[in-house]
Amino acid sequence: MLKIGGQRVPPKTLLMAGSDGSFIVLGLLLAAETGRAAPWLTNGDRRAAIEGTLAFLKTLPGEKRERLIAQMDELFGANPKVRDAAATDATMSWDDAARMMSEGMTFGSHTQTHQILPTIPAAQASQELAVSKQEIERRLKCACPLFAYPNGDSSSEVRELVAQAGYRLAFLNSSGVWTGDTDPLLIPRVNV
Repeated sequence: MLKIGGQRVPPKTLLMAGSDGSFIVLGLLLAAETGRAAPWLTNGDRRAAIEGTLAFLKTLPGEKRERLIAQMDELFGANPKVRDAAATDATMSWDDAARMMSEGMTFGSHTQTHQILPTIPAAQASQELAVSKQEIERRLKCACPLFAYPNGDSSSEVRELVAQAGYRLAFLNSSGVWTGDTDPLLIPRVNV
């Protein structure tokens, strides 16, 4: 039985080690649970492994994705390298956002916990939309009429929930031209 940091690693768990021999939290992809292979973890390309793992996690239903992430955290969260990397990933504080707003920047919502909305129950999606919007409005003391769909994923039901939450403009992740005929809650955008 394999243990990491004193924690038992479930059978059929795929792990990737970095060139320095440390375990990298790319994914705890349980083949037994998902029935899917992870070929992007075998070529030694760290960037491809990270991107492949993120893309894979985004395809899972919300509950399953959250369960796998919780298992990763349980196994690796106490690792100082992981903890330090998580602290480094905190890219902007509310004070930073307020300062940027005072200089003309506008902020919108992207959900509270970056759930892929079509993959979770409607009630949970509605809460993700509302809590995120309310938190931005409370912290930045301004209206939050803008929304960007996590992963660019939407559906007719999710679009309706976005409207009910009070957003005026919402952006997909698909290429296209924003014209006068474009649905204001399904605006194409391009990642930059």
